[in-house]
Amino acid sequence: MAVGERPTVKVSNIPKTAIAKELWSFLESKLGPNTIYALEIATEHKNWKSRGFGRVQFETLQAKRAADLLSLQGDLVFRGSSLSISATFDDIIVRPVEPRNQVDSGVLHVGFLVEDDCMLVLESWEGVKTLVMPERNRVEFWVDKDGERYKLEVPFDDVLESSACCLGGGKVNALLLKGRSLSDSRGARLTQIRLALHQHWRHLWKPKKLRMSTPSRSQSSAMGGKDYFVWRKRMERRQRENDRQI
Repeated sequence: MAVGERPTVKVSNIPKTAIAKELWSFLESKLGPNTIYALEIATEHKNWKSRGFGRVQFETLQAKRAADLLSLQGDLVFRGSSLSISATFDDIIVRPVEPRNQVDSGVLHVGFLVEDDCMLVLESWEGVKTLVMPERNRVEFWVDKDGERYKLEVPFDDVLESSACCLGGGKVNALLLKGRSLSDSRGARLTQIRLALHQHWRHLWKPKKLRMSTPSRSQSSAMGGKDYFVWRKRMERRQRENDRQI
């Protein structure tokens, strides 16, 4: 599978006396403010001296391409050294290539569907950071609970269906994921277990029911655009391949 373009590059010919803060300031003086997301300079572990190269992760692909162009033109001269930029596919900090695929403060509901438009919520967390990364074939949820941070990683292979939906209104504001474990060969047995648990839980507390609606095509486009639908089509294609194997 082809690897998509990443906003991270390898930078060589860094003066060995330079520190990361100085390189950061220089690059932003050339590219503009808030164009750098992360930066590191490789060092020797023995004495922590610079090895003369490092990595820069830009905020956007546009900023990365602008830096590439400046390097090719010889316009990245930092403290007398002409910086050389080359491709790398290892980000310093893992994040979606497209900023729109990251939500920094959302609500994560976990449960199961009791109707096509109704989810029985088992638990919810607020302030959840969500990273949808088609380029890495996974979704990550970062959940804070009791002073600890947990990462829930969901590979695309474990997602049978994904669809945009509307919660509490007519605007597209949510993404519904259906996991593989809910639709396997034991589907009938799982349904019986869920119904039995549902009856049992009713005596303990009243589970929250979350109503949702399916958006129109124009609303769906506003949610995730091309990347979202490419991801959905990829899930549908994999499901068809699995069906053929069975």
